[in-house]
Amino acid sequence: MKFCLRIKLNCREFQLVRLTVKSSGPNTAPVDIWASDGSSLSYFWETSGGDGEFAVENAAGSEKVYLSSNGNSYLNGGNVGIGTTGPTEKLDVVGNAKISGTIRGATYGFGGMYTTNPVVSCSTVNPLTGDRSCPALFTAYLVGLFQHGGGIGACEWTQTQLYACIR
Repeated sequence: MKFCLRIKLNCREFQLVRLTVKSSGPNTAPVDIWASDGSSLSYFWETSGGDGEFAVENAAGSEKVYLSSNGNSYLNGGNVGIGTTGPTEKLDVVGNAKISGTIRGATYGFGGMYTTNPVVSCSTVNPLTGDRSCPALFTAYLVGLFQHGGGIGACEWTQTQLYACIR
């Protein structure tokens, strides 16, 4: 890490000292920051593999913010805000967000779709359950009712209900 110490004198800025902090080797903390009562507040750490880590601790000495350049990182100090200084949820984003991949959660979700028809052979199954039902903890909501005809045999002129499984 490199820090620059500057002083302002008579409205002119002068660079006085360039501070460089170098680790003494693997598994060392080249920078520790201490509270006025002598407890640890945060530190930078060099791992045995030469990777960098940074931690911020609470008053009890528990790591609440931990950033690793080669491994898991976490923020456990409360809510996290992006675009806001007053987040009200674990992650509170004000503005657009781009997410690639799957959003998983226990509160809301999509559990597939299926159709029912008085003629069983004309119905479709939910690929998540293998039958005309919703997975456990999901509720079936009727999202469409279709009258169709012109089919072959038993499916000719029947009514099909389309259900979505939501929780």
